[in-house]
Amino acid sequence: MTKISNSSVTYNTLKDQLKNNLLYPVYIICGDDDYLIEQSINDIKDEIEQQEKELEYSSYYSDSSNITEILDTANSMALFSSRKLIVIKQCEKLLKVDTEQLIDYINNPNLQTYMILEFENLKKFKIKPSENSNNFITVNIPSDPKNIILKVKKEAERQGYKIKNDAIQRLTELVGESLIDLLNEIKKLAINQSGEVIEKSDVENYIKKSKFKDVFELINAICNKDKNKAYEILTELQQTGEEPIAVINRISWRIRQLWQVQQLTDEKKSREQILKTLKISSGNLYYIQKQIKNFKKDEYARILQKIYDADLKLKSTQTPKFDVLTSSVIEICK
Repeated sequence: MTKISNSSVTYNTLKDQLKNNLLYPVYIICGDDDYLIEQSINDIKDEIEQQEKELEYSSYYSDSSNITEILDTANSMALFSSRKLIVIKQCEKLLKVDTEQLIDYINNPNLQTYMILEFENLKKFKIKPSENSNNFITVNIPSDPKNIILKVKKEAERQGYKIKNDAIQRLTELVGESLIDLLNEIKKLAINQSGEVIEKSDVENYIKKSKFKDVFELINAICNKDKNKAYEILTELQQTGEEPIAVINRISWRIRQLWQVQQLTDEKKSREQILKTLKISSGNLYYIQKQIKNFKKDEYARILQKIYDADLKLKSTQTPKFDVLTSSVIEICK
């Protein structure tokens, strides 16, 4: 059942609405919790598929897609199904002209098409719908660092284990704060777990035994600007079937850590203040402080742009993924 509204709801309210079979023509999902955003999209998709026999589904990234063409698709009839679902991600990167087109569509959507728009924030996206066109709902995803620890613990419990906070911290230092990546690693870690409680030492042993160790060594090679070592490890990762997008995400996480430590150091923050602000271990900070000596302060913008470009290519081009990853790593090491 399709409902008309222009209200704003929480993730929990969204789940309640879906349980009552309520759907909206356009969903605007706003937040930076990748896990809950992806879960919201899947929940909406599942409910549509329960109500429709066949669904035509497509997903786009806003900065690598033509918004006019996407909206033409949204306004056209589905060829092989009764309804369409279109997801547009990273909408905060839209140009002003594209934003205006999107707002026009929201004011007058095709009721045979469902659309989900994903935003990190809505600072540049101001919607003023007309009186007869309140056809969207905004889902606000909370940003709460405690959610990460709670969800990781909950996933560990689903796998039959408890996990200590220092083990979560160690895993976060290596994987990053992406909840999706963390939960995936917990599932892998649980396969060979013997005790009932996952300790920090269990995470360390997991790293040593898995190809994750190679990714960690690759990041160290990049931070030490050792191109030859980085290329050697990339070749090994390709042979073992590591996913390039996961590798580039971990590289991005580490470079951003270096950049943050550099900024806090420039602000004359004490060691204790840096540890508290970034929530990292003293051992991790020790290695970061050694690695930032290999980078000039004005290099971070170039490197982060290279990582962003690589991430975009990995998601949107037909170029062999490891070729994209290797080329980007070599560029970063310069």
